Amino acid sequence: MHYFGSFIVLFDRIVSFFPIKNLKKKGGGVWGGREPPPQEVSPKEGFDRGRDAVETSPSFHSCHWSGRPRSGGWRHGFLAVSWILMALFLTACPGQPSPPTRFFLLTSLVQPPQTRVQQAGQGLVVELEPVEIPQYLNRPEMVTRTGGNRLGLNRMAQWAGDLKEDIGRVLMENLARLLPSERVMILPKRSNEVANFRVAASMNRFEPDATGQVILDARWTLFDGKGKQLFTRHSHIITQASNPEEYESLAEAMSKALDIWSREMSDTIKSTPSR
Repeated sequence: MHYFGSFIVLFDRIVSFFPIKNLKKKGGGVWGGREPPPQEVSPKEGFDRGRDAVETSPSFHSCHWSGRPRSGGWRHGFLAVSWILMALFLTACPGQPSPPTRFFLLTSLVQPPQTRVQQAGQGLVVELEPVEIPQYLNRPEMVTRTGGNRLGLNRMAQWAGDLKEDIGRVLMENLARLLPSERVMILPKRSNEVANFRVAASMNRFEPDATGQVILDARWTLFDGKGKQLFTRHSHIITQASNPEEYESLAEAMSKALDIWSREMSDTIKSTPSR
């Protein structure tokens, strides 16, 4: 940028040394500030002067090129183009690099060694319907609640996948390890096994606030294998991020809330007789 501007100034000074035709009258000034005296000219000479005046006028050159450049026009045109190019260069010149976009996932529980299923096919058959989430959460960006009626989005912090599917995956993995059972599946299922239970859940809220507090508010219903509704529960879970300024810490707090929610479901399923 510095060299480009210096080049324009240097070029302007160089071309200023060259005489520019018809810009000055001999003797200095324009006839000493007076109009030139009238001269008698022949009809042919007058016609030629009039034609030259038309061809060198700005209006004539704006719509027609006569092959005769205007006095000094090439210099001023070059300077105008140079300034335009420099402006474009400054616009395209990158400033401070923007931070890279970071992607996050919700995580499931660590496999408890004392409750590990030893053989395939063991445990209850539990079906999970896709979890319903608020529409404002169904987006790539991580959503935070910045006020009672205000939400914040950060395009530099996004979910690596679909949040709704990620919540269902974490619930399925958590229940499979807590029950324990290898036959916890998300509908529509690919198995012909008859389910012992079916869970339908709907979230009312699931986002952190400005202080790093995550609130999970949801209702979920447990059905038996024949589709009979057994009961409906309301869960209100609060977790706290260790560092409210870090989105990774917020994702961990949201995963912890799903951990507590999964334990509530698991304890309820375990205490309910299977039919």
